[in-house]
Amino acid sequence: MGNRILIISLVLVMVAAAVIAIGIVVWSFRGDGRGGGTAASPPPSASPAAEESPEPSPEPSTDADDLVNPGWKLATAEYYDFYYEVPYSDWRISPGRGNDIGFDEDDDGELDYVWEGASSYLQSPCDDWGARADVGAFGVLDSTDTEDSAPKVAERWGELGYSGKKEDQASSTEVRSVEPLEANGLSGHLAIVDVTVPDGLSECAPEKAVVYTAAFLDEEREGRLRTLSVVADAGVSDALSESRMRRIIESVRDIG
Repeated sequence: MGNRILIISLVLVMVAAAVIAIGIVVWSFRGDGRGGGTAASPPPSASPAAEESPEPSPEPSTDADDLVNPGWKLATAEYYDFYYEVPYSDWRISPGRGNDIGFDEDDDGELDYVWEGASSYLQSPCDDWGARADVGAFGVLDSTDTEDSAPKVAERWGELGYSGKKEDQASSTEVRSVEPLEANGLSGHLAIVDVTVPDGLSECAPEKAVVYTAAFLDEEREGRLRTLSVVADAGVSDALSESRMRRIIESVRDIG
């Protein structure tokens, strides 16, 4: 990965430095040597009725079991005070802090960027590929501008998630849109970024990918933002649909 992606005009904060000190299990993400590890058996398939759930409700959820998408399952990013939901079938939810998705950007054996409260869709579709999609929460220091930060965070995940170790294996990104987002009592912005995937990462790698990132103020930490992102392969037969990606994002709400 080239130095061109090491500098962006916002500061990303790693959420679990103390956890990293004792070792994080990286159980998902792309297949270029930075992911891997412990994969659980997939959950039972959902019924067709559960899969065809209605559109998310615009009203806030007041209880963890009061799902925005009936038939889906709840994921928790406790540090950032987020609940969000993923479809029941073919998803694995991180069992808690210390089992999150991360990137060892400089290959020094320590994770430089970590998602909290992570979930993955269709883990290991091939032996050398992490998952077809991943979701997780992340923080941004020294910013309260959700419109400016959402696309920068989305581009960052597109670069990290789909760039290989060789100099000619850097992904490229393009911001498709940035729009205001109102979701279950939260106000911020949603950025959609398209990713062009370099050749040679894996036989399982897609040619394209897409990132949805929602950014909101961090009410617990002044001067910071909290984000929820969905990073997904595109253009393959088992890809997560963008309508599902949007429904995942629109299910986000405060825990408290």
